[in-house]
Amino acid sequence: MIHFIEKTRRWLQKGERKDIFFWGVIVLSMALIGESIWIGDYLSHLRYSGRGLLTPTSIPAFVVMGQGDTSVKPGEKNIMKIILKSNEAENIRGLDIVLAFDPEKVVLVDADPTQAGTQVEVKNEALGQVARNLVDEQTGRIFISWLNFGQVGTAVMPGDEITLAAVHFRPLKTKGVEFRFLSGTKVVDTDGQTVTLQTKDFLVKKER
Repeated sequence: MIHFIEKTRRWLQKGERKDIFFWGVIVLSMALIGESIWIGDYLSHLRYSGRGLLTPTSIPAFVVMGQGDTSVKPGEKNIMKIILKSNEAENIRGLDIVLAFDPEKVVLVDADPTQAGTQVEVKNEALGQVARNLVDEQTGRIFISWLNFGQVGTAVMPGDEITLAAVHFRPLKTKGVEFRFLSGTKVVDTDGQTVTLQTKDFLVKKER
């Protein structure tokens, strides 16, 4: 600090303007270092606050994906399966699936004509009671929910791949046919906390 004051005094008295560059570099460097520390603290806080936040370096506890034949023929019946893959041991209390599709490009086939409305085929009920199985054909939304009323939930182990449901559909077109998982898709543990989750959409790539 004393050196800084002395250098400033000499510059003011003798007009050592060449020192402007020197001190400018010092001040700028200190500002950049301070900004870097603040950004690092902020990102660290985001990374470790909350189990539901997925960072680029973390492995999600669960992956929900759509699987099926990505080559289709207009008018023919196709199936897209909804798969839950686990990367760690967890007790699941609830699971919500929210899918979006374009009703102008896809027609869903009702899995149970005896029930009111359009439904998808639920493949696995081990995760709990199926609390919701609904298709909104006007807005292009699919809602499926499981709820486990047990205190311990349903145990899912690393490496498990569970087929949750099957969506039967007839494509009206071959381009732009996709099923996208929306933000309402989530896994909840027995404490009511959202578990880290990654989703992988299903996209038709070509005509059969």
